[in-house]
Amino acid sequence: MGRNHHYHRERNLGITVFLNLIITVAEVVGGLLSGSLALLSDALHNFGDTIAVLSSFIALEIGKRIPDERMTYGYKRAEILAALFTYNNPDRIRCL
Repeated sequence: MGRNHHYHRERNLGITVFLNLIITVAEVVGGLLSGSLALLSDALHNFGDTIAVLSSFIALEIGKRIPDERMTYGYKRAEILAALFTYNNPDRIRCL
């Protein structure tokens, strides 16, 4: 379950990013053609979700690097930083 499980997680994140981008583009086009502010605002919301999932995907890729002289712990901290980045409630950010 070890290595195969990680492959599926990364593949699923990639698929999620791709599908979210397609939905976002479709909502922008639909919102512009119909003049719907609701569709445009939902497209912007979906784009934010896409960025959050993409940051998780990139962090997983960075976290797979092996430790070196400079990063003796490795690169797993990238996943923690991505989690902090996606923790985007404005009230919580103000407290930081």
